[in-house]
Amino acid sequence: MARECKRHPGHFVQAARAARGNLTGCAVCDKDTRVKGQLIRAKKYDDGFIACINHLDRLASRSLWIHNSHRLCSSCRNHKQDGSRRPAYQRDKNTRAFNLMMGNRGFGGRASGIQIFERLTGMSCLMRRV
Repeated sequence: MARECKRHPGHFVQAARAARGNLTGCAVCDKDTRVKGQLIRAKKYDDGFIACINHLDRLASRSLWIHNSHRLCSSCRNHKQDGSRRPAYQRDKNTRAFNLMMGNRGFGGRASGIQIFERLTGMSCLMRRV
């Protein structure tokens, strides 16, 4: 039978906790505990220097520290041990470069008429819009 949380009326204690006899432990209790920890870590990060585990002279990433308690700098987060880039970081980097290249073209990412003409003929037009 479902047991109602003492701290948050209307919410039910999670089944495993209710089986152990706990009177509190609903989803809202979990959220409160997680948010309290995040606030404490945010204050600790703002007050002091949280160093990266691998590079003691570098500052750890704020969001990773606050949300997961991971003490990694952006270099450790984006690169493997041997120095190569992590696949997700490489994909993101390639996507950003592609989008930047497309955005620099005119007409919403499509090649303009002059660019198509230059490509077909091999001639460069002097009167190009920059």
